[in-house]
Amino acid sequence: MYQKKTSRWLMHIDFIALDMLFIELAYLFAFYLRGYVMHETNDIWIKDGTYVIGLIFIPFIDFFVSIITSKFDDILRRDAKKEFKYTVYKVTYDTCVYIVFIFLIRVTKYYSRSIFILTWVIGIIFIFTERIIWKKIVKKFKLFIVSAGRPRMLVITDKNDLKEVKKGVLSKNHGAYDIIGMVLVDDDSKLGKEINGIKIVATKDDVLDYLCREWVDEVFISLKEKNDREFEKKLVYGCTVMGVTMHENIGIMMNEIGKRQVVDMIGECVTVSSALRVATVSEVIIKRCTDIIGGLVGVLFTLILCIFIGPIIYIQSPGPIFFKQTRIGKNGRRFKMYKFRSMYMDAEERKKELMAKNKVSDGLMFKIENDPRIIGGENGKGIGNFIRKHSLDEFPQFINVLKGDMSIIGTRPPTEDEWEKYDLEHRKRMSIKPGITGMWQVSGRSNITEFDKVVALDVEYIANWSVWLDLKILCKTVLNVFIDDGSY
Repeated sequence: MYQKKTSRWLMHIDFIALDMLFIELAYLFAFYLRGYVMHETNDIWIKDGTYVIGLIFIPFIDFFVSIITSKFDDILRRDAKKEFKYTVYKVTYDTCVYIVFIFLIRVTKYYSRSIFILTWVIGIIFIFTERIIWKKIVKKFKLFIVSAGRPRMLVITDKNDLKEVKKGVLSKNHGAYDIIGMVLVDDDSKLGKEINGIKIVATKDDVLDYLCREWVDEVFISLKEKNDREFEKKLVYGCTVMGVTMHENIGIMMNEIGKRQVVDMIGECVTVSSALRVATVSEVIIKRCTDIIGGLVGVLFTLILCIFIGPIIYIQSPGPIFFKQTRIGKNGRRFKMYKFRSMYMDAEERKKELMAKNKVSDGLMFKIENDPRIIGGENGKGIGNFIRKHSLDEFPQFINVLKGDMSIIGTRPPTEDEWEKYDLEHRKRMSIKPGITGMWQVSGRSNITEFDKVVALDVEYIANWSVWLDLKILCKTVLNVFIDDGSY
Protein backbone atom coordinates (compact mmCIF):
# COMPACT_ATOMS: atom_id res chain seq x y z
CA MET A 1 0.00 0.00 0.00
CA TYR A 2 1.33 3.45 -0.90
CA GLN A 3 0.90 6.29 1.57
CA LYS A 4 0.81 9.56 -0.37
CA LYS A 5 3.57 11.96 0.58
CA THR A 6 1.09 14.59 1.78
CA SER A 7 0.30 12.31 4.70
CA ARG A 8 3.94 12.18 5.81
CA TRP A 9 3.53 15.28 7.92
CA LEU A 10 5.76 13.75 10.61
CA MET A 11 8.70 14.30 8.27
CA HIS A 12 8.14 18.04 8.83
CA ILE A 13 7.18 18.02 12.50
CA ASP A 14 9.94 20.60 13.04
CA PHE A 15 8.13 23.15 10.87
CA ILE A 16 4.81 22.36 12.56
CA ALA A 17 6.32 22.85 16.02
CA LEU A 18 7.99 26.13 15.00
CA ASP A 19 4.72 27.39 13.51
CA MET A 20 2.98 26.64 16.81
CA LEU A 21 5.66 28.54 18.73
CA PHE A 22 5.66 31.60 16.47
CA ILE A 23 1.88 31.94 16.25
CA GLU A 24 1.96 31.95 20.07
CA LEU A 25 4.63 34.68 20.03
CA ALA A 26 2.58 36.63 17.49
CA TYR A 27 -0.44 36.46 19.81
CA LEU A 28 1.61 37.68 22.79
CA PHE A 29 3.16 40.48 20.76
CA ALA A 30 -0.31 41.51 19.51
CA PHE A 31 -1.54 41.71 23.11
CA TYR A 32 1.52 43.77 24.07
CA LEU A 33 0.94 46.25 21.23
CA ARG A 34 -2.76 46.52 22.08
CA GLY A 35 -2.20 47.09 25.78
CA TYR A 36 0.99 49.08 26.04
CA VAL A 37 1.63 50.73 22.68
CA MET A 38 -1.97 51.49 21.74
CA HIS A 39 -2.69 52.30 25.44
CA GLU A 40 -5.81 50.17 25.70
CA THR A 41 -6.83 48.58 28.99
CA ASN A 42 -5.57 45.14 29.94
CA ASP A 43 -8.05 44.45 32.75
CA ILE A 44 -9.90 41.76 30.72
CA TRP A 45 -6.80 39.52 30.84
CA ILE A 46 -6.88 39.55 34.63
CA LYS A 47 -10.66 39.81 34.98
CA ASP A 48 -11.85 36.56 33.39
CA GLY A 49 -8.90 34.98 31.64
CA THR A 50 -10.24 35.55 28.13
CA TYR A 51 -6.82 36.09 26.63
CA VAL A 52 -5.27 33.34 28.72
CA ILE A 53 -7.65 30.89 26.99
CA GLY A 54 -6.38 32.17 23.65
CA LEU A 55 -2.80 31.75 24.84
CA ILE A 56 -3.51 28.10 25.67
CA PHE A 57 -5.54 27.10 22.62
CA ILE A 58 -3.94 29.00 19.71
CA PRO A 59 -1.01 26.52 19.36
CA PHE A 60 -3.44 23.59 19.31
CA ILE A 61 -5.57 25.35 16.70
CA ASP A 62 -2.44 25.87 14.60
CA PHE A 63 -1.55 22.17 14.94
CA PHE A 64 -5.07 21.17 13.87
CA VAL A 65 -4.88 23.46 10.83
CA SER A 66 -1.44 22.06 9.92
CA ILE A 67 -2.73 18.48 9.89
CA ILE A 68 -5.96 19.26 8.04
CA THR A 69 -4.43 21.47 5.32
CA SER A 70 -1.31 19.26 4.86
CA LYS A 71 0.72 21.93 3.05
CA PHE A 72 4.15 20.67 4.09
CA ASP A 73 4.88 18.05 1.44
CA ASP A 74 7.05 20.34 -0.73
CA ILE A 75 8.02 22.95 1.85
CA LEU A 76 11.77 22.43 1.32
CA ARG A 77 11.41 23.04 -2.43
CA ARG A 78 9.15 26.11 -2.31
CA ASP A 79 10.58 29.52 -3.21
CA ALA A 80 9.95 32.64 -1.09
CA LYS A 81 6.99 33.86 -3.20
CA LYS A 82 5.15 30.55 -2.94
CA GLU A 83 6.04 30.24 0.74
CA PHE A 84 4.53 33.64 1.47
CA LYS A 85 1.28 32.60 -0.22
CA TYR A 86 1.07 29.41 1.84
CA THR A 87 1.89 31.34 5.02
CA VAL A 88 -0.94 33.79 4.40
CA TYR A 89 -3.35 30.88 3.87
CA LYS A 90 -2.15 29.13 7.02
CA VAL A 91 -2.37 32.16 9.35
CA THR A 92 -5.75 33.15 7.86
CA TYR A 93 -7.10 29.66 8.62
CA ASP A 94 -5.66 29.93 12.16
CA THR A 95 -7.35 33.28 12.75
CA CYS A 96 -10.73 32.19 11.35
CA VAL A 97 -10.78 28.99 13.43
CA TYR A 98 -9.78 30.97 16.51
CA ILE A 99 -12.59 33.50 15.97
CA VAL A 100 -15.13 30.68 15.65
CA PHE A 101 -13.68 29.03 18.77
CA ILE A 102 -13.98 32.21 20.86
CA PHE A 103 -17.53 32.77 19.61
CA LEU A 104 -18.61 29.21 20.50
CA ILE A 105 -17.19 29.14 24.04
CA ARG A 106 -18.56 32.67 24.81
CA VAL A 107 -16.26 33.27 27.78
CA THR A 108 -16.92 37.02 27.66
CA LYS A 109 -18.75 39.64 25.63
CA TYR A 110 -15.63 41.79 25.49
CA TYR A 111 -12.86 40.90 23.12
CA SER A 112 -10.65 43.36 21.28
CA ARG A 113 -10.93 43.10 17.49
CA SER A 114 -7.46 44.57 17.26
CA ILE A 115 -6.12 41.37 18.83
CA PHE A 116 -7.43 39.34 15.87
CA ILE A 117 -6.08 41.76 13.27
CA LEU A 118 -2.68 42.19 14.92
CA THR A 119 -2.27 38.43 15.47
CA TRP A 120 -3.04 37.81 11.80
CA VAL A 121 -0.55 40.44 10.52
CA ILE A 122 2.23 39.63 12.99
CA GLY A 123 1.65 35.89 12.56
CA ILE A 124 2.23 36.14 8.81
CA ILE A 125 5.47 38.07 9.35
CA PHE A 126 6.76 35.79 12.10
CA ILE A 127 5.92 32.46 10.48
CA PHE A 128 7.12 33.48 7.02
CA THR A 129 10.46 34.65 8.45
CA GLU A 130 10.76 31.51 10.60
CA ARG A 131 10.15 29.20 7.64
CA ILE A 132 12.63 30.92 5.33
CA ILE A 133 15.40 30.90 7.96
CA TRP A 134 14.73 27.34 9.14
CA LYS A 135 14.69 25.98 5.57
CA LYS A 136 18.15 27.43 4.98
CA ILE A 137 19.43 25.89 8.23
CA VAL A 138 17.91 22.47 7.44
CA LYS A 139 19.40 22.40 3.93
CA LYS A 140 22.81 23.66 5.00
CA PHE A 141 23.29 21.28 7.92
CA LYS A 142 21.02 18.48 6.57
CA LEU A 143 18.90 18.45 9.73
CA PHE A 144 16.26 16.18 8.25
CA ILE A 145 13.82 14.49 10.57
CA VAL A 146 14.48 10.73 10.74
CA SER A 147 11.41 8.72 11.74
CA ALA A 148 10.62 5.01 11.96
CA GLY A 149 8.11 5.50 9.16
CA ARG A 150 10.62 6.86 6.60
CA PRO A 151 10.32 4.65 3.48
CA ARG A 152 13.33 2.56 2.43
CA MET A 153 13.91 3.20 -1.27
CA LEU A 154 15.92 1.40 -3.97
CA VAL A 155 16.98 3.55 -6.95
CA ILE A 156 17.23 1.82 -10.35
CA THR A 157 18.77 3.68 -13.28
CA ASP A 158 21.30 3.44 -16.14
CA LYS A 159 24.50 5.31 -17.06
CA ASN A 160 22.73 7.68 -19.47
CA ASP A 161 20.34 8.87 -16.76
CA LEU A 162 22.74 8.70 -13.81
CA LYS A 163 23.62 12.40 -13.93
CA GLU A 164 19.95 13.44 -13.72
CA VAL A 165 19.26 10.98 -10.92
CA LYS A 166 22.25 12.23 -8.91
CA LYS A 167 21.13 15.82 -9.35
CA GLY A 168 17.40 15.35 -8.91
CA VAL A 169 17.09 12.52 -6.37
CA LEU A 170 20.30 11.65 -4.54
CA SER A 171 21.34 15.25 -3.88
CA LYS A 172 17.88 16.71 -3.21
CA ASN A 173 16.08 13.96 -1.36
CA HIS A 174 15.85 16.27 1.69
CA GLY A 175 15.60 13.30 4.06
CA ALA A 176 12.20 12.19 2.76
CA TYR A 177 13.46 8.69 1.91
CA ASP A 178 16.06 6.32 3.28
CA ILE A 179 17.84 5.42 0.03
CA ILE A 180 19.27 2.00 0.88
CA GLY A 181 20.99 1.32 -2.44
CA MET A 182 21.19 1.69 -6.20
CA VAL A 183 21.14 -0.57 -9.23
CA LEU A 184 23.03 0.48 -12.38
CA VAL A 185 21.43 -1.83 -14.94
CA ASP A 186 24.05 -1.44 -17.70
CA ASP A 187 27.26 -1.58 -15.66
CA ASP A 188 27.80 -4.68 -13.50
CA SER A 189 31.38 -3.59 -12.76
CA LYS A 190 30.06 -0.98 -10.30
CA LEU A 191 28.55 -3.62 -7.98
CA GLY A 192 29.66 -2.97 -4.40
CA LYS A 193 30.91 0.55 -5.15
CA GLU A 194 29.31 3.82 -4.04
CA ILE A 195 27.81 6.76 -5.96
CA ASN A 196 27.10 9.90 -3.92
CA GLY A 197 27.47 7.75 -0.81
CA ILE A 198 24.86 5.24 -2.03
CA LYS A 199 26.06 1.64 -2.51
CA ILE A 200 25.36 -0.33 -5.71
CA VAL A 201 23.63 -3.36 -4.17
CA ALA A 202 22.50 -5.45 -7.13
CA THR A 203 22.83 -5.98 -10.87
CA LYS A 204 20.23 -6.09 -13.61
CA ASP A 205 20.03 -9.88 -13.38
CA ASP A 206 19.46 -10.20 -9.63
CA VAL A 207 17.55 -7.02 -8.76
CA LEU A 208 14.21 -8.87 -8.46
CA ASP A 209 15.78 -11.40 -6.14
CA TYR A 210 17.15 -8.53 -4.05
CA LEU A 211 13.69 -6.97 -3.84
CA CYS A 212 12.17 -10.30 -2.88
CA ARG A 213 14.58 -10.96 -0.01
CA GLU A 214 15.38 -7.51 1.41
CA TRP A 215 13.39 -4.85 3.22
CA VAL A 216 12.42 -2.41 0.45
CA ASP A 217 9.34 -0.18 0.71
CA GLU A 218 9.53 1.72 -2.58
CA VAL A 219 11.45 1.68 -5.86
CA PHE A 220 12.43 4.66 -8.01
CA ILE A 221 12.87 3.73 -11.69
CA SER A 222 14.53 6.06 -14.19
CA LEU A 223 15.86 4.40 -17.37
CA LYS A 224 16.72 6.44 -20.47
CA GLU A 225 18.18 3.72 -22.64
CA LYS A 226 15.58 2.29 -25.07
CA ASN A 227 17.21 -1.12 -24.83
CA ASP A 228 16.13 -1.20 -21.18
CA ARG A 229 12.39 -1.07 -21.98
CA GLU A 230 11.86 -4.85 -21.89
CA PHE A 231 13.77 -5.04 -18.63
CA GLU A 232 11.68 -2.16 -17.29
CA LYS A 233 8.47 -4.00 -18.16
CA LYS A 234 9.76 -7.06 -16.31
CA LEU A 235 10.79 -4.90 -13.36
CA VAL A 236 7.44 -3.12 -13.16
CA TYR A 237 5.63 -6.45 -13.37
CA GLY A 238 7.83 -7.88 -10.61
CA CYS A 239 7.23 -4.89 -8.33
CA THR A 240 3.49 -5.05 -9.02
CA VAL A 241 3.12 -8.72 -8.11
CA MET A 242 5.26 -8.19 -5.00
CA GLY A 243 3.20 -5.19 -3.90
CA VAL A 244 6.23 -2.87 -3.84
CA THR A 245 5.38 0.77 -4.53
CA MET A 246 6.98 2.09 -7.76
CA HIS A 247 7.91 5.61 -8.79
CA GLU A 248 8.65 6.06 -12.49
CA ASN A 249 10.34 9.18 -13.80
CA ILE A 250 7.46 10.72 -15.75
CA GLY A 251 9.75 12.29 -18.35
CA ILE A 252 10.82 8.87 -19.65
CA MET A 253 7.96 6.78 -18.30
CA MET A 254 6.84 3.72 -20.22
CA ASN A 255 3.31 3.49 -21.56
CA GLU A 256 2.21 0.46 -19.53
CA ILE A 257 1.65 1.33 -15.88
CA GLY A 258 -0.21 -0.15 -12.93
CA LYS A 259 -3.84 0.32 -11.95
CA ARG A 260 -3.45 2.70 -9.00
CA GLN A 261 -1.29 5.74 -9.68
CA VAL A 262 -0.69 9.22 -8.28
CA VAL A 263 1.60 11.95 -9.58
CA ASP A 264 4.34 12.56 -7.03
CA MET A 265 7.81 14.07 -6.60
CA ILE A 266 11.06 12.26 -5.82
CA GLY A 267 13.58 15.01 -5.19
CA GLU A 268 13.05 17.26 -8.22
CA CYS A 269 11.81 14.51 -10.56
CA VAL A 270 8.10 14.21 -11.34
CA THR A 271 6.91 10.60 -11.13
CA VAL A 272 3.80 8.48 -11.55
CA SER A 273 3.65 6.24 -8.48
CA SER A 274 1.89 2.88 -8.81
CA ALA A 275 0.69 0.68 -5.95
CA LEU A 276 -2.01 -1.82 -5.04
CA ARG A 277 -3.80 0.82 -2.95
CA VAL A 278 -3.30 4.57 -2.49
CA ALA A 279 -4.17 5.75 1.02
CA THR A 280 -5.33 9.28 1.81
CA VAL A 281 -4.16 11.36 4.77
CA SER A 282 -7.36 10.86 6.75
CA GLU A 283 -7.40 7.09 6.10
CA VAL A 284 -3.85 6.65 7.39
CA ILE A 285 -4.54 8.76 10.50
CA ILE A 286 -7.81 6.94 11.26
CA LYS A 287 -6.18 3.52 10.83
CA ARG A 288 -3.29 4.36 13.15
CA CYS A 289 -5.51 6.05 15.77
CA THR A 290 -7.79 2.99 15.75
CA ASP A 291 -4.75 0.75 16.23
CA ILE A 292 -3.50 2.83 19.16
CA ILE A 293 -6.88 2.86 20.93
CA GLY A 294 -7.46 -0.84 20.25
CA GLY A 295 -3.87 -1.61 21.24
CA LEU A 296 -4.25 0.08 24.63
CA VAL A 297 -7.45 -1.87 25.34
CA GLY A 298 -5.82 -5.08 24.11
CA VAL A 299 -2.75 -4.64 26.32
CA LEU A 300 -5.03 -4.13 29.35
CA PHE A 301 -6.79 -7.43 28.60
CA THR A 302 -3.39 -9.06 28.06
CA LEU A 303 -2.30 -8.07 31.58
CA ILE A 304 -5.52 -9.47 33.05
CA LEU A 305 -5.16 -12.74 31.11
CA CYS A 306 -1.53 -13.03 32.20
CA ILE A 307 -2.61 -13.13 35.84
CA PHE A 308 -4.87 -16.15 35.23
CA ILE A 309 -3.25 -18.21 32.47
CA GLY A 310 0.41 -17.33 33.08
CA PRO A 311 0.85 -19.60 36.14
CA ILE A 312 -0.99 -22.47 34.39
CA ILE A 313 1.33 -22.25 31.38
CA TYR A 314 4.37 -22.39 33.65
CA ILE A 315 3.05 -25.32 35.69
CA GLN A 316 2.18 -27.45 32.65
CA SER A 317 5.38 -26.51 30.76
CA PRO A 318 8.09 -24.76 32.81
CA GLY A 319 9.63 -21.87 30.93
CA PRO A 320 8.78 -18.36 29.73
CA ILE A 321 5.09 -17.41 29.70
CA PHE A 322 5.53 -15.35 26.57
CA PHE A 323 6.80 -16.62 23.22
CA LYS A 324 8.90 -14.29 21.08
CA GLN A 325 9.59 -15.04 17.41
CA THR A 326 11.04 -13.12 14.47
CA ARG A 327 8.36 -12.48 11.88
CA ILE A 328 8.26 -10.61 8.58
CA GLY A 329 6.37 -7.32 8.50
CA LYS A 330 5.60 -4.69 5.91
CA ASN A 331 7.73 -5.04 2.76
CA GLY A 332 10.13 -7.50 4.40
CA ARG A 333 10.80 -5.66 7.66
CA ARG A 334 11.76 -8.07 10.45
CA PHE A 335 10.32 -7.65 13.94
CA LYS A 336 9.78 -9.64 17.13
CA MET A 337 6.19 -10.85 17.53
CA TYR A 338 4.82 -11.72 20.98
CA LYS A 339 2.32 -14.43 21.95
CA PHE A 340 1.33 -16.38 25.04
CA ARG A 341 3.36 -19.58 24.83
CA SER A 342 1.00 -22.38 23.83
CA MET A 343 3.67 -24.92 22.81
CA TYR A 344 6.42 -26.85 24.54
CA MET A 345 9.88 -25.33 24.64
CA ASP A 346 11.22 -27.60 21.87
CA ALA A 347 8.38 -26.81 19.43
CA GLU A 348 10.60 -25.20 16.78
CA GLU A 349 12.98 -28.16 16.71
CA ARG A 350 10.09 -30.63 16.36
CA LYS A 351 8.53 -28.65 13.50
CA LYS A 352 10.91 -30.21 10.96
CA GLU A 353 9.80 -33.68 12.01
CA LEU A 354 6.15 -32.78 11.44
CA MET A 355 6.48 -31.08 8.03
CA ALA A 356 5.17 -34.22 6.30
CA LYS A 357 1.82 -33.69 8.05
CA ASN A 358 1.54 -30.06 6.97
CA LYS A 359 -1.92 -29.37 5.47
CA VAL A 360 -0.48 -26.56 3.31
CA SER A 361 1.32 -28.67 0.72
CA ASP A 362 3.70 -26.03 -0.65
CA GLY A 363 5.18 -25.33 2.79
CA LEU A 364 4.49 -21.59 2.62
CA MET A 365 2.43 -21.90 5.82
CA PHE A 366 2.41 -24.53 8.56
CA LYS A 367 -0.93 -25.99 9.67
CA ILE A 368 -1.60 -29.44 11.12
CA GLU A 369 -4.42 -30.91 13.20
CA ASN A 370 -3.82 -32.15 16.76
CA ASP A 371 -0.35 -30.62 16.83
CA PRO A 372 1.64 -32.62 19.46
CA ARG A 373 3.86 -29.61 20.12
CA ILE A 374 0.95 -27.85 21.84
CA ILE A 375 0.97 -27.92 25.65
CA GLY A 376 -1.48 -30.70 26.50
CA GLY A 377 -1.71 -31.70 22.85
CA GLU A 378 -1.46 -35.37 23.81
CA ASN A 379 -4.97 -35.36 25.24
CA GLY A 380 -6.31 -32.13 23.77
CA LYS A 381 -7.12 -30.71 27.21
CA GLY A 382 -4.01 -28.72 28.09
CA ILE A 383 -3.72 -24.95 28.52
CA GLY A 384 -2.15 -24.71 25.06
CA ASN A 385 -5.23 -26.20 23.43
CA PHE A 386 -7.51 -23.91 25.42
CA ILE A 387 -5.79 -20.62 24.64
CA ARG A 388 -5.37 -21.51 20.96
CA LYS A 389 -8.98 -22.64 20.63
CA HIS A 390 -10.17 -19.29 21.97
CA SER A 391 -7.35 -17.28 20.29
CA LEU A 392 -6.13 -16.04 23.68
CA ASP A 393 -2.51 -16.64 22.66
CA GLU A 394 -2.80 -13.74 20.20
CA PHE A 395 -3.41 -11.03 22.84
CA PRO A 396 0.27 -10.07 23.45
CA GLN A 397 0.40 -9.03 19.80
CA PHE A 398 -1.38 -5.85 20.89
CA ILE A 399 2.07 -4.84 22.17
CA ASN A 400 3.28 -5.09 18.55
CA VAL A 401 0.31 -2.97 17.49
CA LEU A 402 1.27 -0.19 19.90
CA LYS A 403 4.91 -0.40 18.75
CA GLY A 404 3.77 0.03 15.14
CA ASP A 405 5.04 -3.37 13.95
CA MET A 406 1.51 -4.63 13.35
CA SER A 407 -2.06 -3.45 12.89
CA ILE A 408 -5.20 -4.92 14.42
CA ILE A 409 -6.47 -5.82 10.95
CA GLY A 410 -4.00 -6.87 8.27
CA THR A 411 -2.31 -9.94 6.83
CA ARG A 412 -0.75 -12.84 8.71
CA PRO A 413 2.99 -12.20 9.33
CA PRO A 414 5.04 -15.11 7.94
CA THR A 415 8.01 -16.68 9.68
CA GLU A 416 11.48 -16.20 8.21
CA ASP A 417 11.59 -19.70 6.70
CA GLU A 418 8.18 -19.19 5.07
CA TRP A 419 9.29 -15.82 3.69
CA GLU A 420 12.37 -17.40 2.10
CA LYS A 421 10.09 -19.68 0.05
CA TYR A 422 7.92 -16.84 -1.31
CA ASP A 423 7.69 -16.30 -5.06
CA LEU A 424 7.35 -12.76 -6.45
CA GLU A 425 3.55 -12.84 -6.53
CA HIS A 426 3.39 -13.93 -2.88
CA ARG A 427 5.33 -10.91 -1.63
CA LYS A 428 2.53 -8.44 -2.37
CA ARG A 429 0.51 -9.70 0.60
CA MET A 430 3.13 -8.03 2.81
CA SER A 431 2.84 -4.59 1.20
CA ILE A 432 0.94 -3.46 4.33
CA LYS A 433 1.47 -3.97 8.04
CA PRO A 434 0.59 -7.49 9.19
CA GLY A 435 -2.42 -7.83 11.47
CA ILE A 436 -3.64 -9.82 14.45
CA THR A 437 -6.61 -10.82 12.31
CA GLY A 438 -7.54 -10.38 8.67
CA MET A 439 -9.53 -11.45 5.66
CA TRP A 440 -8.31 -15.04 5.48
CA GLN A 441 -8.76 -15.64 9.21
CA VAL A 442 -12.49 -14.83 9.01
CA SER A 443 -12.91 -16.92 5.87
CA GLY A 444 -12.47 -20.28 7.61
CA ARG A 445 -8.73 -20.29 8.26
CA SER A 446 -8.43 -24.01 9.09
CA ASN A 447 -10.27 -24.95 5.89
CA ILE A 448 -7.93 -23.03 3.54
CA THR A 449 -5.02 -25.29 2.62
CA GLU A 450 -3.86 -23.59 -0.60
CA PHE A 451 -1.53 -20.66 -0.01
CA ASP A 452 -2.52 -18.96 -3.29
CA LYS A 453 -6.04 -18.58 -1.87
CA VAL A 454 -4.60 -16.94 1.22
CA VAL A 455 -2.67 -14.51 -1.00
CA ALA A 456 -5.81 -13.80 -3.06
CA LEU A 457 -7.80 -12.96 0.09
CA ASP A 458 -5.01 -10.74 1.42
CA VAL A 459 -4.68 -8.87 -1.89
CA GLU A 460 -8.45 -8.43 -1.99
CA TYR A 461 -8.25 -6.86 1.46
CA ILE A 462 -5.42 -4.50 0.45
CA ALA A 463 -7.09 -3.39 -2.79
CA ASN A 464 -10.49 -2.78 -1.17
CA TRP A 465 -9.39 -1.58 2.25
CA SER A 466 -11.67 0.82 4.11
CA VAL A 467 -12.53 1.60 7.71
CA TRP A 468 -15.83 -0.22 7.26
CA LEU A 469 -14.09 -3.34 5.92
CA ASP A 470 -11.85 -3.35 9.01
CA LEU A 471 -14.93 -3.07 11.23
CA LYS A 472 -16.61 -5.93 9.37
CA ILE A 473 -13.56 -8.19 9.74
CA LEU A 474 -13.25 -7.31 13.43
CA CYS A 475 -16.89 -8.24 14.08
CA LYS A 476 -16.47 -11.53 12.22
CA THR A 477 -13.31 -12.27 14.22
CA VAL A 478 -15.11 -11.80 17.54
CA LEU A 479 -17.95 -14.00 16.31
CA ASN A 480 -15.55 -16.72 15.13
CA VAL A 481 -13.78 -16.76 18.49
CA PHE A 482 -17.05 -17.40 20.31
CA ILE A 483 -18.27 -20.13 17.93
CA ASP A 484 -14.76 -21.66 17.47
CA ASP A 485 -15.02 -21.41 13.68
CA GLY A 486 -11.79 -22.32 11.90
CA SER A 487 -9.67 -22.58 15.04
CA TYR A 488 -7.57 -25.46 16.29
